[in-house]
Amino acid sequence: MASIDRGRLTALESRLGTRLPPAFVATLTEREPIREGNLALVTPDRVWDIRTTFGLDVGDRSDQLDRVYELVGDVLPAGVLPFAADWGDNFYCLVLSGLRAGQVVWWDHEREPGNDSVEPVAASVAEFYAGLVPDPRE
Repeated sequence: MASIDRGRLTALESRLGTRLPPAFVATLTEREPIREGNLALVTPDRVWDIRTTFGLDVGDRSDQLDRVYELVGDVLPAGVLPFAADWGDNFYCLVLSGLRAGQVVWWDHEREPGNDSVEPVAASVAEFYAGLVPDPRE
């Protein structure tokens, strides 16, 4: 079981201006982060590769949820939190507000400035994790 630093969680929620959904926080405590994985989420339209999921523990790693948000939060669309990355350093984000709240979307870091479009990936974080399989392209 993964550990979570509650102080860092509180600080992140304060920075975001919202509480993270309990189901998402549960993934942080119930799942060890994926590091350098060869996993994928296979949907009817695409195979989404997963390299890393971010933790929120007492460690000093660069793949911590709050540290990643600190580095890229200012360029992400409003109301999303990156919680995983693919092999191209693009992010899977939890939508925190609006009509898509609770959904997982993919954000391509090579978009033009001001282009906040995202692609839907899963209806929820639970669906995202439940759908992970070894990458069939490997």
